[in-house]
Amino acid sequence: MNTFRISLALLCAVLAAAFVSCSDNPADTPSGDHIEAFGLVIYNSGEEIVRYQNGVVTGEIEVAAGEDTPLLSVRFLDENGAIIGTDKVSGSEHSLKWAVGNTDVAEVEHHDDDGKWNLHISGKQEGETTLKIILNHNDHADFTSKEIPVHVQAGVTGLKLLLNGVQILTADTEAASGTLSMVSGTAGTIELRFTDGDGNTKILEEEHLIEIAADDVSFVDITAGQTNGTFLFTPKKAGSTSFRVYLKREDEHQHGEPGVLYTSAAIVLSIEE
Repeated sequence: MNTFRISLALLCAVLAAAFVSCSDNPADTPSGDHIEAFGLVIYNSGEEIVRYQNGVVTGEIEVAAGEDTPLLSVRFLDENGAIIGTDKVSGSEHSLKWAVGNTDVAEVEHHDDDGKWNLHISGKQEGETTLKIILNHNDHADFTSKEIPVHVQAGVTGLKLLLNGVQILTADTEAASGTLSMVSGTAGTIELRFTDGDGNTKILEEEHLIEIAADDVSFVDITAGQTNGTFLFTPKKAGSTSFRVYLKREDEHQHGEPGVLYTSAAIVLSIEE
């Protein structure tokens, strides 16, 4: 009987030690730096454009068809509405995920060097869709936002060409409506206005680049004006050549060469003596 009591006491001691050992194992206890998000803010170049807080989404993401947004930064909010520092979610157990309602309208792009909590929205075609932002912790979602509106505006489909303030022609990607006629030795100011499919003029931004390429540069000198979208054409001899207009987009987050948003049809330049 004494032997049984001693064995039972020993068994209890072993089990107690095992319990204490397991309780001290960090892998079996909740992480002390586990972050719980209650909302988020999305910034575009440092400006707040979307906020999801207390179950309400304010703002939207806008992008043109065929273009990408600048780099958008996502920051999560704690229960008091304060920004959760990115250092709090810097570990490999935390990651950013997303869900787009209609990927025919827009998609998310994320490059390795964009940063862990940043992304671009790429406009595919004019329309409306939604974006959900997800904060993953290991293999499960700790936080999922409500649907954030994404508005994709019409992209550039054509242009209007003005010579010294007078509209001369229009051009889309297939054809030009007329010919640009000039006199040899007489310079003229060309102004380009880009339009969408409804003929509405698109406002150019700083990251938009315009290039004009003549088929034969022996006929004309082309130099950029002081205003984006204006050029000085100086005809050098009689004859004719053609040129195309390229609208590109370049910003600090652009990867590789500037993206071409629009290429005009060939426009004929006719030069008289």
